[in-house]
Amino acid sequence: MNFDSKPSGGSEKTLDPKVAQFAQEKQFEQQLIEQVEKISSKCWEMCNVSMKDRLDSKQETCIRNCTGRYFDVSELIADRYAKRLQQAASSGSFS
Repeated sequence: MNFDSKPSGGSEKTLDPKVAQFAQEKQFEQQLIEQVEKISSKCWEMCNVSMKDRLDSKQETCIRNCTGRYFDVSELIADRYAKRLQQAASSGSFS
């Protein structure tokens, strides 16, 4: 990692802005992974899916609708996050 000393000359170090952005992006990726796992679990529970050889048509439709809504929301969240990153980059703030 690349650390720069603060102008005050103290022993504290600040994180390079590029590293901070990378860390923020990785944190967001982890949150997305957790969200996928949570939604998948909820869809399986909501659609009353059990471990059988095959889904019946009602379960298949339910899973399709549930995951479709998830992808719609995920796209919306990703768009908003991208806008936040652009705003942060243009203002020089990554918090």
